[in-house]
Amino acid sequence: MNKLFFLIIAAGIILCGCADKYENKVTLKLEEVARFGAEQGTNDEVIAFAADFVVDKNENVYVADFIARKIKKYSPAGKLIKMFGKGEGEGPGEFKQIRSVEVDDSNNVYVADMSRNVVAVFDSAGTLIKEIKPKLRPAYLLASSMNEVYFLGFWNHKTDKVISKLDFTKDDPEQGAVTFCERFKGEKNWEIANVGYTGSIFRDKENNIYYSAFYPYYIRKYSKEGKLLTEYEREAPFYKPPYIKHKTPLYVAPVSGSQTTALLSNKYILNEIYSTDKDSGKFILYLDIWDKDKEEFLAMIPEKDLNMELSRYIYADEKGYFYNYCEKPYPHIKKYKAIISYIKK
Repeated sequence: MNKLFFLIIAAGIILCGCADKYENKVTLKLEEVARFGAEQGTNDEVIAFAADFVVDKNENVYVADFIARKIKKYSPAGKLIKMFGKGEGEGPGEFKQIRSVEVDDSNNVYVADMSRNVVAVFDSAGTLIKEIKPKLRPAYLLASSMNEVYFLGFWNHKTDKVISKLDFTKDDPEQGAVTFCERFKGEKNWEIANVGYTGSIFRDKENNIYYSAFYPYYIRKYSKEGKLLTEYEREAPFYKPPYIKHKTPLYVAPVSGSQTTALLSNKYILNEIYSTDKDSGKFILYLDIWDKDKEEFLAMIPEKDLNMELSRYIYADEKGYFYNYCEKPYPHIKKYKAIISYIKK
């Protein structure tokens, strides 16, 4: 699936005269420090197309290469140092359609394959430990350890709850699974479930789990056992639900929503959101910033003010680094030092 990068128009127009309500309290400055993925080289050295990526506690970057059907591990300096998986196939350690990659605190690597409907687990040396076929097809994965693996499922599955916590140390990881995060219920629920967007999940240093819905606007914080702790939400006048553009074949068109989220310095929630320009039909991207602990909305920054093109895949870490997947001029991931400063009144 190709990423779409769009023209940005003034935020004031989108906010329909509500600029005062969204007066930013902070600024965000990004300083590039590294890149991952070669411009030229062998199929192993270059990133053909990133389906997902994640960063471990040592700042190594793991890229799920959708075309190569492998996970590529890069050092903090951007050097390719290891690969996980055997490439395309349907046998153990092989992949057909990689959807998500995750790394736990022991550097075990988890890979979700949509086509085979399996999750493969590798140790840090690249040896396949096990594969499971979960009941809930995972869109994204989170893991702190082998006995705490979280699946975010697709909303068009006929389940009331979309997050499942499994124990991969058991012969049957589904045994005793904890499920939580109820699906949105409303008159537009069918369209939301079938638009193809899933929302996203991340965890903080205390191992609380956060779910950011695609639509409507809310971010839920859960304990690691699935207890709802709080919800971050704000009025967003430009948020509109998806709609059925045509039924044959079925196409549910997104209008606005959240693409992905990340947690910066274990303090700031970054929520990448978008609206649709009614004249051109193109997406207009923003980065919302929240204070995680104070539960305070701090800023909505247009993509153009970041001097970069946001992608569907972003990441941030405890050390204050922000990562963004770029397709131009070649597929690569940029690493930035992120500096958030309060605006003096």
